[in-house]
Amino acid sequence: MISKRITLVLCFLLLIGQLYGQRDVKDSLETILRTEMEPNRRVDALNELSYQYYDYDDSLAFAYARAALELALNGNYKKGIKYAYTLVGLGYSSRSEYRLAITNYRQSDRIKIKDDNGNATYNLVLIGNLYRDMAMYDSAMLMYRSAKTANR
Repeated sequence: MISKRITLVLCFLLLIGQLYGQRDVKDSLETILRTEMEPNRRVDALNELSYQYYDYDDSLAFAYARAALELALNGNYKKGIKYAYTLVGLGYSSRSEYRLAITNYRQSDRIKIKDDNGNATYNLVLIGNLYRDMAMYDSAMLMYRSAKTANR
């Protein structure tokens, strides 16, 4: 009986630790945004903050993604634009606005940069997921196959 209680308490503490650890990343990024910084770094911080929030608060994540996209477009920061379009697409996807999501993923895919950190592949998988959700299975398979060969 005591070992069950100890196990339960340890699991609870691990869960609390995980939740608290995730909040630290978001808090750090929000703190960074309150400081003066060059626009490209601000775009990167907004994009990362958007990504971090998508599992917790879709609306806030979507707002950060749109802010990042606007700032990146104003500064013609290609890497930031590419990732922001992906994150804006995620926002539309979470609202079940699939056509707008696909439009943003494709906008991201049109931007060619070096070292995109797998963003092109990620976009293809996200498009495939949307096609799958819309029961367009052949199109989904095509996107998944394209993603599989994108980084070769």
